[in-house]
Amino acid sequence: MGAYTHWFYENRRKKSPILSYVRKIRGKLKRHFSLTNPPTPEQLKQRWLARSEFLLPGLENSKRDTLLPLPARPKVLHLIGSLQSGGAERQLCNCVIGMHKRGYEVTVLLIYPPAAEHGHYVELLHAAGVPIRVAGKQFNPEFETAVNQLPGGEACLASIPHEFRTFCIDVLGELLTQPPDILHTWLDHSNIWGGVAAIFANIPLIVLSTRNVNPSHFPYLNDPYFEVLYSKLAQSPKVRFINNSRAGAEDYANWLGLPESRFSVVLNGVDYQGLARAGEEQIADFREAVGIPGGAAIIAGVFRLSEEKQPLVFLQVIKRLIGRRLPVVAVIAGVGPLEHAVRTFIAENGLDASVFLLGRRSDVATIFSAATLKLLCSRQEGTPNVLLEAQWLGCPVVSTKAGGAADAVANGETGFLVEVGDVDRLEASVTALLEDPALRQRMAEAGPAFIQNRFDSDRMVRETLSIYNLTN
Repeated sequence: MGAYTHWFYENRRKKSPILSYVRKIRGKLKRHFSLTNPPTPEQLKQRWLARSEFLLPGLENSKRDTLLPLPARPKVLHLIGSLQSGGAERQLCNCVIGMHKRGYEVTVLLIYPPAAEHGHYVELLHAAGVPIRVAGKQFNPEFETAVNQLPGGEACLASIPHEFRTFCIDVLGELLTQPPDILHTWLDHSNIWGGVAAIFANIPLIVLSTRNVNPSHFPYLNDPYFEVLYSKLAQSPKVRFINNSRAGAEDYANWLGLPESRFSVVLNGVDYQGLARAGEEQIADFREAVGIPGGAAIIAGVFRLSEEKQPLVFLQVIKRLIGRRLPVVAVIAGVGPLEHAVRTFIAENGLDASVFLLGRRSDVATIFSAATLKLLCSRQEGTPNVLLEAQWLGCPVVSTKAGGAADAVANGETGFLVEVGDVDRLEASVTALLEDPALRQRMAEAGPAFIQNRFDSDRMVRETLSIYNLTN
């Protein structure tokens, strides 16, 4: 709970301590019965349709106000949950650094403090001179005056559903006391919480950046209010949508019942200057540190250990290759909920000497430079940064055609694409690269040019600015 949420609850308690206590007990009872008698998905959707009426006053204001031209150099605030080592977080960094270099006033607003793993990219932004704030870290007294000017005043804050009220109020506090001209949010939770806050704060332009395919494909990420509130936010003429792949844009549009034209596609961008191939000495040090035998080919897996990345399919391919006595090892950089299942598979199949779990890593360029090839077996993807980075570094790739991955590889030129779940074709494609050094070399040489032509970071920034209706 940040400073603005704390102010709200303290104010509420002081004005009506008994009523505040009754609300707390009622909330606990509701949550108890919700757990013991869980509603069906359709019942949840209907409940959220009724509860979404809290947004109506803000939406009416949003529809009533004329869309005025933005300043030539608008203030742009980018909102995301954290700066952990994820693909969306990396793309946010590339985007804001590119805008900052062009002279735009950009700031990154975080929902969670950038401590430990939540601060992976903090130094990158600090080095580029991009300021970072945390929502609700400090209380600005101007918030009290600004709240009274909201539709319904303080009651507007109370109307926000308790499931995400804390996050919305802290973001709203930042928007009311230091209002940007543009709020650009990243990932589903930030899109909803930031979008709601921005509607109430009457921000002139709201850009919701979706990644991958819609969250109903990922039960561990999906919240029951996503679909309803995305649809409500889409009613505002101030709201624009982005996705980082054509497949993702189409999937979100179909899910929400929106025209696909509501989603602009902005492919990921690679920061070439910050991603250089490691030298031979670094590669030798890496192999020694991990314990990779001399002469063994390296198959690199860089992905989150979660169901949609299919780490067990990756291991099935490796098991087949080892079973054929090919001189290969696999390295997996990443953490996630399936780590125990991955370790169990490795132990039960005698792969302890052939598969090295590296955990969370910051030396991805060294891993791809040392690797013979990169293997990705996902069932769902946006535009995978790891495929782009591997090809830029001259590492051939084998990937499933999951979502935007199909657009991220020049099939047969920089790597191979196969159907999702086709373990036979994955194995055959990996084998072809392992057994044909000339093929590997051709693909390694073709990779950088393909990435530079299609996934340039400057291109990504230009396309994002065009969505803001800015042409520089």
